[in-house]
Amino acid sequence: MKKILSILFVLTLFSSTAIAQHQSEIAAIHEHFQDSSKKNIILKFMKLEGETATKFEALYDEYEAKRHEFAEAHEATLVKYVKEFDTMTDEQAEEILDELMKRRLAEISLRQKYLKRMEKDLGGLISMKFAEIDHYVDIVTEKPFSESIPFIGEDW
Repeated sequence: MKKILSILFVLTLFSSTAIAQHQSEIAAIHEHFQDSSKKNIILKFMKLEGETATKFEALYDEYEAKRHEFAEAHEATLVKYVKEFDTMTDEQAEEILDELMKRRLAEISLRQKYLKRMEKDLGGLISMKFAEIDHYVDIVTEKPFSESIPFIGEDW
């Protein structure tokens, strides 16, 4: 499992160089986040069988389809940030920050909703196990991407 996650990390790191400089690279990362390899990693980690695996996969697919909308919104916000980075005003910064916070809160709400559904339909242990791996994959894939975005006031 760690080998698969390490490969995913290296692929993400490789594909995210100079991301803040080119919108097309942001789109490439967005596609990477939606890659079926994430699903394969999660399914392998979950080690579910039979009806439990079928129920889990259906819930997971539904969850990821809804999360995809947040990924698109996040991409649009990052494109705006990159375009306005050198000339950003207080008002533009406040607008971008508001968009990011609203999206994060909505994504947390979605995650809570699906974790509760998993608890109800599949049990608390399966729900917790999914929460752990989903969070871990998010961190591994987002870290190099986040590190490539310049900080306000940083020369790049």
